[in-house]
Order: sequence, then C-alpha cells, then structure tokens
Amino acid sequence: MGIDYLICPFYEYEKNGVLHCENRNIEFPNRYGRNEWLKNHCASWNYKICKLYTEQLKKYDD
Repeated sequence: MGIDYLICPFYEYEKNGVLHCENRNIEFPNRYGRNEWLKNHCASWNYKICKLYTEQLKKYDD
C-alpha cells in the first residue's frame, strides 16, 4: 500500500531520504521507518498529534 497524498500543512518536501518539515528535517535509518512516519503522521488526519506539528502550531499562535 503506497501513500497517495500528504495532508499535514507543515510537510514541505523530501530529498535524499530526508523529510523536510517547516520547522525541522527528519532523517530515517531506513525506508520502512520513513514510510511508517509518513503513513501515521503526514498522510493521515492524525498529523495533529505529531510533536513537530504541535511545536510549529505554537509558533503561529504566539
């Protein structure tokens, strides 16, 4: 099962296996870890429970 689209508003892009979010870059040890992160956070409405999302949202709320 692939990832069709990303929902999180703070996801920017991926380059050389590193995910670039608005406030941080995330590097994974393998493709499985990356895919799980994307599936459970960036490509899911669960992105609102992501620590990176909540940190960035606080910056906008200030």
